[in-house]
Amino acid sequence: SLFDQFDFDEAQAKLEQCEELVRNDFFLLFHAKQFMHEARMLICEMYCTIHRKVDLSMLAEKLKLSDEETERWMVDMVRGTSGGPTLDAKIDSAGKQVIIAAPARSAYKQIIEAARELTTRSAILSNNLENCATEQAVYIRNR
Repeated sequence: SLFDQFDFDEAQAKLEQCEELVRNDFFLLFHAKQFMHEARMLICEMYCTIHRKVDLSMLAEKLKLSDEETERWMVDMVRGTSGGPTLDAKIDSAGKQVIIAAPARSAYKQIIEAARELTTRSAILSNNLENCATEQAVYIRNR
């Protein structure tokens, strides 16, 4: 529903469900922090893609973070140190807003870039699942 209808309220509800599920699963608990980071990154990226002016308190509510954590999150995204996409934006700390510059890339370049990111993220996910399966096998053998 996030990609089709841009339903951020539904995404927020699913984020809460996923967090509970991951934190209660023995095998996924080790990866809970990374999973939540990536899920928040995806929601933030989608939100910033369709909005040119982002209210930090609204984004904090969507990401289930405090206002300070959200501001640090956005600063990291603007600087390019978040591990995700870099935003061309300015942060208005006094007004608690992020003003995002209009995209300068063509639709073709955006699609190519999204496909590359998808390939990279898929490879990372595959690698993480393989590592998790290996750890489970070792754990089961040692029981």
